[in-house]
Amino acid sequence: AVRLSGAEPAGTPPDAQIGGGPMPADDDFWAAVREQTHPFFAAAAGAAASAEAPPRPLWRLSVKSTAPFGDLGGDQLVEWGGALRWLVAGERTEPARLRAWAQSQGGHATLFRAADKSAGAFQPLPAPLAAIHQRLKASFDPAGVFNRGRLYAAF
Repeated sequence: AVRLSGAEPAGTPPDAQIGGGPMPADDDFWAAVREQTHPFFAAAAGAAASAEAPPRPLWRLSVKSTAPFGDLGGDQLVEWGGALRWLVAGERTEPARLRAWAQSQGGHATLFRAADKSAGAFQPLPAPLAAIHQRLKASFDPAGVFNRGRLYAAF
């Protein structure tokens, strides 16, 4: 599905150029994407999970809207004109490769939902930025009681 908008007098209606037509209940479709109830998210949510096919990790990639499509080893849903990409991981999805691709496209990859979080939820920080984060955490939480290891394992 593609959402197109703009002034009708601007040119030929898009469906005449690319095919297709209006979707029935368009608002329902985009609400399902927003609420992650769309069938695309089913494999990551566990709705289609079984002993043979457990829930698959769901990644959120925030990149430049001009980033080209990349085969990242899973199923993708693209939003925000290409700037937000959801990836339901497949067997070939490698967290390090995924994060490197996102970084090369001016963004980052976040492990949004997964049973195994050993890859870490957030994009690893460069050493200088990690040091700043550690000092901030030490200042605001000197006893280290809040969210230990939640964002990054080191702090």
